[in-house]
Amino acid sequence: MSDFAEHTIAFPNESREYREARDALFQREVDLQREMEAVAAQRRSLPPGGEVPEDYVFDRMGDDGAATTVRMSELFGDSDTLMLYHYMFPRLCGDDRPRPASGIGSELPIDEGPCPSCTPLIDMWDGTIAQLDGSDIVYVARVAVPKIVALVVTIGTRFPAMQTSLGKVLLAAMPLADAERVLAEPSRSGITPRFAPTADERAAMLRQVSARGWALTDEELAAGIRSVAAPLRDGNGEVIASLNVNTHAAETPVEVLTGQYLPLLLQTAGAISADWAAYQSVPQVTVDRAIAQPSRS
Repeated sequence: MSDFAEHTIAFPNESREYREARDALFQREVDLQREMEAVAAQRRSLPPGGEVPEDYVFDRMGDDGAATTVRMSELFGDSDTLMLYHYMFPRLCGDDRPRPASGIGSELPIDEGPCPSCTPLIDMWDGTIAQLDGSDIVYVARVAVPKIVALVVTIGTRFPAMQTSLGKVLLAAMPLADAERVLAEPSRSGITPRFAPTADERAAMLRQVSARGWALTDEELAAGIRSVAAPLRDGNGEVIASLNVNTHAAETPVEVLTGQYLPLLLQTAGAISADWAAYQSVPQVTVDRAIAQPSRS
């Protein structure tokens, strides 16, 4: 029996032919999801590979912006898994696809720029997304900025929420009394921000963020950090996370940040929210582990 035999959702004025084709597409999507999950299960069941012969050393940029090195074992951090990806920079010789329209890559000759396929792939792995945890924001995904600023950000980094554009968006989505209770919790970030607003200042700032739908932070957390953030919403319109663009104050005036980058950020946040709402509207499929696990006979 089809997984959508009892599917009753219909769009206005749709034809029977459209509904049958749409349901057939849904079924293929479910089949594809099951196959992907089965392949993922097979990948997880692979036996260990060969032992790495040495603790390789890689060049990197240190927290102070100076050149330094890091051993492969250090890249794992607290995890037992490390993903390695060969980023083609410069791009493959003879690749004449268009170069970026903006940013540092647009200033390079086309044969010296980054691979057009690698760049969006890496962007899909990361975003600049945070969620609220007590009076801090916690980074759950990020894309590195091309210039080093005063603070180092990795997945799991904490910052005081009220001094960041990301945190302001999340706090503004709450009733003011709830936001104040959250901010009363001690920060676990270990950072002393440059700006400590009073209760009246916090209330005014959060009302402004709520009214315009985005937040700006201008060197409130640390010198040189200027950013704008927008909310990510679920299908019910509830704010579930926030997304931002971070720049260096010496390079990007507020007018450029809000006039050029903010519209693109709002567009991206809207697209992500729409995708999440669409995901929530699709029936979720649970694959029986016994079915997904490949036979070892």
